[in-house]
Amino acid sequence: MSVIKALFGSRKFITALTALVGSVAVVLGFDEAIAAKLITAIVTVAGLFILGTAAEDVAAKLNQTDGEA
Repeated sequence: MSVIKALFGSRKFITALTALVGSVAVVLGFDEAIAAKLITAIVTVAGLFILGTAAEDVAAKLNQTDGEA
């Protein structure tokens, strides 16, 4: 149960889940040409957010490690 709680507490997981749901919603509501462009935009923004969050996590861990040395 703690794994599920940790997943839903993760900003990266919530962003990926939101992008997936948004992409499915776009496909169901638009024609193919518009849907492809919107899905590309949604996934790109979500991916960049996830990469930024991961970089932030790495920087926080590096700063935490530097303080202990």
